[in-house]
Amino acid sequence: IWFNQSTGEYGLVTPSPAPWVEPTAPSLYPNKTSGIVAFYNSYAASQTINIFCGDDEPITKGIPVSEGLDYTFSIYASKGGFTARNVTAKIKWYDRFGTYISTSSGSAVSDNTTSFSDSYRPYVTDTAPVDAYYACPGVSIASVGGTGSNEHHYFDAAQFELSSSVTEFRSEEHTSEL
Repeated sequence: IWFNQSTGEYGLVTPSPAPWVEPTAPSLYPNKTSGIVAFYNSYAASQTINIFCGDDEPITKGIPVSEGLDYTFSIYASKGGFTARNVTAKIKWYDRFGTYISTSSGSAVSDNTTSFSDSYRPYVTDTAPVDAYYACPGVSIASVGGTGSNEHHYFDAAQFELSSSVTEFRSEEHTSEL
């Protein structure tokens, strides 16, 4: 990333071709039509699915945080053409050694929509506990049908922020406005 001293702005590097329009991409590649990621149950029986970012190696893959500060994680959810399920946003907290401390959970929100909107945006807000160094945000999807159902749940626009409440989603396309 370069800095232009005369304009006081940083440059923006955009991938080409854009990953969501790549004609040779696999059929399940995110294309911004259903969401950036889809999750499904890989077992025959119905079960709750828990997905977290970085909890396998919180020191190298988690998000650095400071104890005592408020953080919010939010994500847009959609059932696509499948059965609506309750989705709960969560944050796992870890200390500086990567040892698990606790999990914060938001309220369950049904993903009963085929398009993303604020009404289907589960979130969790909490204060980082004492000794917290890393956060790993994630979601829990309740009672997802087994493999025979081929049930998928779609997510987009995840946002982890230093804030005591959910704010408007800001994509990289709008960072120059900050």
